[in-house]
Amino acid sequence: MRSKTPTILHRNPVYEELFSEVSVMVDGNNPEQVGCAIKEIYNNPEKYKKLVEKAYTLSHKYTWEQSAKITHEVFENL
Repeated sequence: MRSKTPTILHRNPVYEELFSEVSVMVDGNNPEQVGCAIKEIYNNPEKYKKLVEKAYTLSHKYTWEQSAKITHEVFENL
């Protein structure tokens, strides 16, 4: 997302909760679904642009520094 590339993610509860608005969700075990998602994004410049913009904005919410800080706080509390 940070590289401004549309994302296609395997459908699972965590990804759906966090990224359903900014990614295309597919059954990653289904090559046909994955291929269709790639083709859909490639053939639809508006969708491509919309996904990239939303995902890039969301990517700033999750940083390595933030993850490290939260992980450190968890260990401190243990």
